[in-house]
Amino acid sequence: MGGWINLIICLVPVYLLYRSGQTPWMILAVVNAVANFWSFGVMHNYAVEAKKSKVDRLRQNMALEGRLNEEAESRLNKLQDNIDPESTTHVPNWITTINILTFVIGISLIVYAVFSK
Repeated sequence: MGGWINLIICLVPVYLLYRSGQTPWMILAVVNAVANFWSFGVMHNYAVEAKKSKVDRLRQNMALEGRLNEEAESRLNKLQDNIDPESTTHVPNWITTINILTFVIGISLIVYAVFSK
């Protein structure tokens, strides 16, 4: 949910700067919003893939131990579907840094758009 809020905050200055006719600043806001959306998507995809690989490793270990039956397979499928990727996986710092910087730039552009009228 937080990623979507960050994206909305980065999209607000696009609208405000477009309405005020400040095209160069609006282009900067568009580039910033695109970078924010990209980093949000990368973080989400990284977390989902990391969790999927963790469940796959668990499935493989259970198969090697001879404990993989239909009931265990069903539980593993439920586990894979019900995992919250944001709370269980660490995303690389450089992606998080890009997301935070674009968020701060988005807030700064909102402040600029409001006070530059």
